Amino acid sequence: MTKITGPELKALIDDHGEWLIDNKKGRKLRLINYDLRKFDLSEMNLGWSEIINCYFGGSDLKGIDLSWSKIIGCDLSNCDLRWSNLGWSEIINCDLSCSDFSGSSIKGSDFTGVINAHTTVGLNILRMDTVEFREKQVSQEREIAELKAENERLTKVVLTTRFQLWRGGM
Repeated sequence: MTKITGPELKALIDDHGEWLIDNKKGRKLRLINYDLRKFDLSEMNLGWSEIINCYFGGSDLKGIDLSWSKIIGCDLSNCDLRWSNLGWSEIINCDLSCSDFSGSSIKGSDFTGVINAHTTVGLNILRMDTVEFREKQVSQEREIAELKAENERLTKVVLTTRFQLWRGGM
């Protein structure tokens, strides 16, 4: 694990905050292989970040916003994630044992390969079939794309017909 100081982490999070406001400024947060357990990240907005192979064991992450993030191979065991926003995130191959997700938003999240999810509080992903959810989502996206293509085709037909009628009426 790579060591990071409080000021270094704060600078990265501040840059990320700027990037969230205007992606031409600042930088997207990418934390790879850090021990982050000593840092208070509660109430932080880390949405759209990439967090890979980091250790959070026992951290206070209450109210953290990790929406649309990629969280891969992280140890989130014994973490307080109450009232956090994990919506539309990819939480892949993470250890969630004994963590508290009470009141958290997980809509659209992918929990593929999570470890010890059965020991968490407030998170019942054992009944959530993420593969089935993703297949439905892809199917809906295909249907939307087909509808858009059909709409474009019909628009061209209407415009062509109008043009022909206009030319014929002259």
